[in-house]
Amino acid sequence: MKSMMTVLLGLMMSLYACQGNTENSASEEIQDPTTKAREEIKALEAVLFEENSEELDTSLAEKTILAYKNYVRMFPRDEHAPEYLFKAGDLTRGLGDLWGATKLFNMVSTNYPDNPLAPQALFFQGLCFQDLGQTEYARYSFEDIINKYPQHELVSDATAMLQMLEVGEEEFYDTNINDQ
Repeated sequence: MKSMMTVLLGLMMSLYACQGNTENSASEEIQDPTTKAREEIKALEAVLFEENSEELDTSLAEKTILAYKNYVRMFPRDEHAPEYLFKAGDLTRGLGDLWGATKLFNMVSTNYPDNPLAPQALFFQGLCFQDLGQTEYARYSFEDIINKYPQHELVSDATAMLQMLEVGEEEFYDTNINDQ
């Protein structure tokens, strides 16, 4: 009976000790879950953007995009959320998914209109729409930059893109080359 009590006491102490460790590690994660997620993203970016890599690793790029999106889903109010959405849009564009990129760029400009990346997101969204042959949507994107961010440095580029959409790419370049 005495040995049975010792075993039960030992078992209870072990369970309590394990439970205590679980609580400590859980509380550490709860304290700053964004740090771990940012570190994972930095690790993915480090490999993806290695200086000696000649081609974009599609699988790794898709993993990185997913990490960006997951971060924004988990921490939409975090200061890094607009940056990660923008980077996801840029990578998505680089992979050739222009429709997907327009959605991500739109999320930046819509959800974070006061962020410095919002006008850039609108510009890239416009470029994606232009590449897709969606000139009406491209025009809306470029006009949004002019209307919402009239003092931004991209206003002149957006104006030029609107002119190009009006006259067509070939005529725009012919006219601007001849004017110089």
